[in-house]
Amino acid sequence: LRHVVYVAYDSLLYLVSTQGKGMPNWCENDLYIYGPDQDELLERIRTTSTRSNQNPTEVPTVRFIDFETIIPTPECLLVTEASSDADQGLMALGIIPIASWAQPPKGVSLLAHLEATRPRALEEGRKALKAFQETGFYNEIDFHREKWGTKWNATQTRIRKRDKLKQVSHLLQFDTPWNPPKPVLQELSKMFSKNRFSLRWFERGMAKKGTILYDKGELMQDTSGEYFGKRGG
Repeated sequence: LRHVVYVAYDSLLYLVSTQGKGMPNWCENDLYIYGPDQDELLERIRTTSTRSNQNPTEVPTVRFIDFETIIPTPECLLVTEASSDADQGLMALGIIPIASWAQPPKGVSLLAHLEATRPRALEEGRKALKAFQETGFYNEIDFHREKWGTKWNATQTRIRKRDKLKQVSHLLQFDTPWNPPKPVLQELSKMFSKNRFSLRWFERGMAKKGTILYDKGELMQDTSGEYFGKRGG
């Protein structure tokens, strides 16, 4: 009975502790690409994958911009998770302070308690600790927020070729949670320093929009302002 009560108690408090980590506002991004070798550039940042290995006839899905091709996630982070289990495991290992919701029964250490009741939490804690020792990050979500500027990869990616006044360019459109991927754009401009990149982003949930411009690897513009349109959110 104690174990059942503890799990329910922990789950309830975990739901409370993760408020604000649910479904995000979506930021809509329009990335205009100018300059030489655009086909090579687009091939470099695009990935193709199937949704399931069980159905060989399934149509492959294409991500026209994959942040992993620009700033890869270290492999040791791919096996981690941002969860109450990982947090509790780190607490039991003495890496972070024990939160009120994770207090063990009186007279029992948290380490002993998890060994007896939630060994998975210790396993996740050890994975997180190993990842931190190698990368400085406990999980891939923390890495993405810092290195990509957004917690998840680009989604809903689309592409269109444009030819105006004999100037060929491409428009990449994609969505990201909460924010535009500023560090990704910066790194992309370093990889293709002969090109010009103009990113226009829209997030109506926070009533914000902005423009970021890199030309030949140099940041030329990073501005934002109020937005009351229909894109993003």
